[in-house]
Amino acid sequence: MYMYTPKHKDYACARVEDVNASFKDLCAVCDSVRGKNINDAVEYLELASEGKVAVYYRRHNTKLGHRRELGGKKGRWPMKECKIVLNLVYSAAANADQKGLSENDLIITHIAANKLRSYARMAPRGRWRRAFYETAFAEVVVEEQFEDEKDDVKVKDKKDKGTKTAKLGKEVKTVEKKTVKTDDKPKKTEAKVEKKEDKEIKKTEDNEKEIKPDKIKADSANSKEEEKR
Repeated sequence: MYMYTPKHKDYACARVEDVNASFKDLCAVCDSVRGKNINDAVEYLELASEGKVAVYYRRHNTKLGHRRELGGKKGRWPMKECKIVLNLVYSAAANADQKGLSENDLIITHIAANKLRSYARMAPRGRWRRAFYETAFAEVVVEEQFEDEKDDVKVKDKKDKGTKTAKLGKEVKTVEKKTVKTDDKPKKTEAKVEKKEDKEIKKTEDNEKEIKPDKIKADSANSKEEEKR
């Protein structure tokens, strides 16, 4: 049983089990080939199996060195695992040829690897400690991509770009609205200043009214003292 069910009837698959290889390295090699054309994948795997190209490790990369060939990303040269995946892709291509599919239109839609079995082993010296001999499996599914599907992929890319531009337009509009609101703030502050000035004027008028009766009383008292004299 494969972990992937193809969408079309025009597909071919291949699987290998009980391989004496690291499943972590196999996963990294599968990640570097997934979604590629089968011819491009074969070229890449041939170079990687000879150690001429480094493989990018997206997972299982703790304390792994950074490679200049990968632009500073973490990677290695798992030549043994690349040979296993290369033979697997060759097998899938042969199965596709047997079904009458064209090799130029074949795309690796699914490729995966994982741990399969572990066998207990004992070291024959000193304190005997159990060590596990682990095996892995790998599988690949190749499908034929037609011109209509290629056009659909291009249309989807255009739609995604259109949605991004629409989102950017909305963001610009919101920024404009915010700027308009900020322009209204000085008007409110001017109105507040005018109200404060009106209140101060009223206070001064009230104080003048209170001061005038006091002045009248003082003048009347001075006039009475002058008459007595």
